Amino acid sequence: MFLSFLPLYIFFAFVIGSEEKLILVQSLFRHGDRTPTGTYPTDPYQESFWPISWGQLTTLGMQQHFEQGIKLRDRYVNQFNLFSAEYKDYNIYVQASDSDRTLMSVYSQLAGFYAYSYNTFPNLTEWPLNWTPVPVHSRNRKTDYLLNANIDCPRVDQIQDELMQNPAFVSFLKAQVPNLQTINKNAGFNISKFQNF
Repeated sequence: MFLSFLPLYIFFAFVIGSEEKLILVQSLFRHGDRTPTGTYPTDPYQESFWPISWGQLTTLGMQQHFEQGIKLRDRYVNQFNLFSAEYKDYNIYVQASDSDRTLMSVYSQLAGFYAYSYNTFPNLTEWPLNWTPVPVHSRNRKTDYLLNANIDCPRVDQIQDELMQNPAFVSFLKAQVPNLQTINKNAGFNISKFQNF
């Protein structure tokens, strides 16, 4: 049995043959609760307002993923007996996108999933209670074609260029100019191109 974690909450279970033998479970999920990734210039709640910097996982986000890890353990270890409660490297592969919030989310979820693992961590009083370090793999954002939804894509660029030439879309944009001017003024932006919004 092999479990694969990829930081969106979609489960795929693959069954083969008439035996209905489960051979793979994949968990794909997004990060937990986080701070905003930024704001507009006149927003009174700038980065200094938040206890952590922009786009970082909050303690609530850590808790959400820890609890999700417990739920996954209850289902796949306790209920269906598909996995050992102890970490086994050949049973799990974990991959996350290369950002602090996704890495912290998956570490929190793994802490919940392996909260009752034994003999997989040192017997030290200083060691975090029942924490088993599990390797999490990631790739540079520029080469992560699996998890980076914003990766450069020539076809997407081509479609966006075609959209900007579409008369109906151009007409729609022209109708939005008063709204965009209001946003520019009130938010403190100085944006002249719609694509930059």
